[in-house]
Amino acid sequence: MTIFIVILNAFMQEKPIVAAGRTSLKQLAEIARRCSLFISVDTGPLHVAAAMGTRVIGLYGPNIPSKWGPYGEGHLTIYKQLPCSPCTKQYLGQVSRCQNPVCMEQITIEDVKAQVDRIRGV
Repeated sequence: MTIFIVILNAFMQEKPIVAAGRTSLKQLAEIARRCSLFISVDTGPLHVAAAMGTRVIGLYGPNIPSKWGPYGEGHLTIYKQLPCSPCTKQYLGQVSRCQNPVCMEQITIEDVKAQVDRIRGV
C-alpha cells in the first residue's frame, strides 16, 4: 500500500500528513474532520472519518462493504467481489489467514482515481 500512497500524493494539492502512531483518538478525529476526503482500507480511522462527517472512499477485500461499509451519506467503496471474499467473518469468529491478498492487490490507482473523480463531479 505504500506505493499506492506515494502515487496518490501526485494528485494531492497539499502535502500529506503521516500521523500513524503519533496521535490520540481525539486528535485522529480532528485530523479526519479537517480532511476534504479520507481514503483508507477498512479500518477504525476510516470509520472515525465517516463519523466526523468527512467523505470517505473505503477499500474493501476481506470484508464486504454492504455489511461493514462506512455509515452515512456520500461515502464510496471499492470492492472487487472475488470468489474468495469475504474471507473474514469476525461475527462468526472467522479471521482470515490469507497469504495471497489478491482482493486488495486488484484495487488499482485507476479505481481510486475514478471514485475521486466521481466525488468531484468530473
